[in-house]
Amino acid sequence: MVSGGLHDNQSHRPSLLGLIVHTARSSQDGPADQEAEERSGPSPAGSAMLCTTFSYESQILLPRGPDSNLPDTVLKHERCVGPVRTRRHLGFLVYAALALIAALAVLATIAQGRVSAVETLRLNSRSTKDVTPRACLASHGCGPSVTASIVLAANTRYLVKVTGAVGVWSGGNWALGTCGKPNRAPEFGSPGAPSAPVGNDAQFRFASPKFAAKCMALPVTSGGFQMKLSNRSAWFHPIAENHPRKPSTDRNGRQHPYTFIVYGLSARPRFRFVDYHPSDNDGEFRIQILPYR
Repeated sequence: MVSGGLHDNQSHRPSLLGLIVHTARSSQDGPADQEAEERSGPSPAGSAMLCTTFSYESQILLPRGPDSNLPDTVLKHERCVGPVRTRRHLGFLVYAALALIAALAVLATIAQGRVSAVETLRLNSRSTKDVTPRACLASHGCGPSVTASIVLAANTRYLVKVTGAVGVWSGGNWALGTCGKPNRAPEFGSPGAPSAPVGNDAQFRFASPKFAAKCMALPVTSGGFQMKLSNRSAWFHPIAENHPRKPSTDRNGRQHPYTFIVYGLSARPRFRFVDYHPSDNDGEFRIQILPYR
């Protein structure tokens, strides 16, 4: 999905440049031992040969001879030692095991999404700057906004993760009844605002007070959350990855999380919540800008 500065999410595995994975294999009677014996001679009785294969990603610059017939993507060499009962060989085995554990720890960290954010912002939906609907339309939108302090590099992909839900009606309106399934309170409340149910997130309006005898169909797509990637680009409502058709569920204590993919435009991105009467709102969006992985 392309919307403004957004692009479809594509399957992409994290790449660890410069990571050397050491894989140790050892067996007593397997084919690996037989091959090792043919190359290095038989091992003493009762001992086992240890063959360790080192693999290097092609991004690592290594000298290669003109007679090398290895593939371009991976350079490998194999070292066999035996018997493994000597102190030197045991030390080598420990080194290989520790290297493997370190590599697995790095992969687990990335898999769990523990990547440091480039910047974390809070967009408060509440503001004292109310305007008329006509004035809001004349200025092509209105409402509270926040600007990042960092410049997103041109033609570089970033992840924008948004969590939180906001309310655009005061608590008294909810006494009329409820349409949809509101959250009792925002994850991030607006400072000084009385707590009230919330029914808007970064993609949908999923709940509202019951202003009429019959509820409107909910949820519906809401364009309230918007981005602006440079001063020369227009404000736009982004579409989250996987093009969600219903509100996201709360996960790991986070309220209605969404992820967006954007391309930098050599400028500081801005975010806003469109509302001409924000003085009775409650709730903030937490916005994290991260490197694309």
